Order: sequence, then C-alpha cells, then structure tokens
Amino acid sequence: MLQVTSGQRKKSVKEVCGNMQKSWDSLSKEERQILGKHILVNDEHKFLYCSVPKVACSNWKRVMMVLDGQAIDSNAIKRVNHHSFTTLADFPPLVVKHKLQEYYKFMFVREPFARLLSAFKDKFVLNNTAFHKRYGTQIIRHVRKNAPVNSKGNDVKVAEFLQYVVDSHVEDMNEHWMPFYELCQPCVVSYDFIGSMENLESDSTHVLKQLNVNEQVSFPRQQNYYRAGGKGYVKSKKVSNIPPGLMRNVLKKYALDYKMFSYQMPNK
Repeated sequence: MLQVTSGQRKKSVKEVCGNMQKSWDSLSKEERQILGKHILVNDEHKFLYCSVPKVACSNWKRVMMVLDGQAIDSNAIKRVNHHSFTTLADFPPLVVKHKLQEYYKFMFVREPFARLLSAFKDKFVLNNTAFHKRYGTQIIRHVRKNAPVNSKGNDVKVAEFLQYVVDSHVEDMNEHWMPFYELCQPCVVSYDFIGSMENLESDSTHVLKQLNVNEQVSFPRQQNYYRAGGKGYVKSKKVSNIPPGLMRNVLKKYALDYKMFSYQMPNK
C-alpha cells in the first residue's frame, strides 16, 4: 500500500478547509483553549508541535525534553512529565499569532479508527483505574439501562465505548479520542509538515532534519514496555461484532478526519 505523504495531506487539508479557513481570532474561547493547550512550543529551535494523544506524542515529548535540557537521551526517559512543557496557551494573543506565523509547525496523525481502538485498549482494557473511575462509570451510566450506582467502570465493552463517543459533543471529548481537526485546528494553523503513525520513523527523521536537531537528538525507539493499541483490535472478534449501524455512526463522527488527512474510510 502506498504511503500518503505530508505534501498530499497538506493538499487535502487545504481542499477540505476551503471556505472553513479560520483565523486564531475566529475560534471560540473553548477552541483556542484546546488548541493552545495541545501546541507545544520550543523557542530555541523555533517550532510548534501539536501533540495528539495515541499518535506517538509521548515520544515527541521525550524529544522535546532532550531539546529543553531536561534529559540527555530520549530513549532513557521512561516517564514523561506532562506538566513540564511550554504551550501556546502560555502566551498572550499577539505572541501566539507571531509564533503561528514564524515558527516551523508540525503534527502527526493516525488512521482514526485504529487510534480510537488504541485509546479504548489503553484506557479501559489495561488497568487504568483513573479512567475507569472518571469515564468508565460515566459510559456505563450513559449506555446501560438500570446501571448499578456502585459501578467501578472497569468492565466497559468496546461497543459501549463507541456508543458513548458517538453521542458525545466533539468539543467535550477527552483528548485521547477527540478528532484531529478539533485538537490541532489545521484550518487555522498552516502546518509545514503532517506526518503519520503509519510512516513514523521516516517522517520523524525528516522533521528532526528540518529542525536541524537530528545530530542532537534521535526519535526514541519503541519502548520495551510499550503495548501496541489499535492494530490488533482492528482484526479482533470484539471489533467484528460491532453492530454495523454503530460502526457507520462512528465513522461518520470521524469522517472529517478521514477526508482531511487522506485516510480511506473502512468498508464496514
């Protein structure tokens, strides 16, 4: 299968945005907050990275920790401190606009349904008690009739999760399954490079070379403790049993991501 290049994705984004092209000022307060929080800033090397959960964002944060002087080797960082990064939200509007205009900007995307399933596995199948308590209980109350009051939220089924996602307002979604277009606002931010999870190694190498930091830092190898998410689930029995109507609604929810970033909609 031919890999879609960054140039093709940028062209697709431009075509899809068309009349939807926006400016920073035209975004709602909520949209600015979401975007500002997810764009990480490196002033020394003058770049902005839109951090998308479940698309190698922890490894990009490892790279940024090295560039910020917080670590020496990106491969040696096991735990990422999510509060140690400067974001676009830390700056006043005039400075934000300047950085959006002048800095090198990049983001990475992933096949939307695979990312969604990776989020489900990571947050609801593995022992993530914080997510079970906060979102698992919420999903069970939303989907199940006569749900027990004392539910621990640790037995959410994939179809229940997907139904919850379908029924959610995009701007209210958790960042791990919020669509790319809402997180990174490509109709506002003119990204210089849009890489993909499917072409992660070569795309990451390209970005590091563009930033002239490829001799200073390397993109981390896959960690030994990393457990892959969506790929295996796509072919699993759990997914093949998803009702066709629900699957159609899920794909409809992420249709803009599929179209904008040149992904082929699954045949289901």
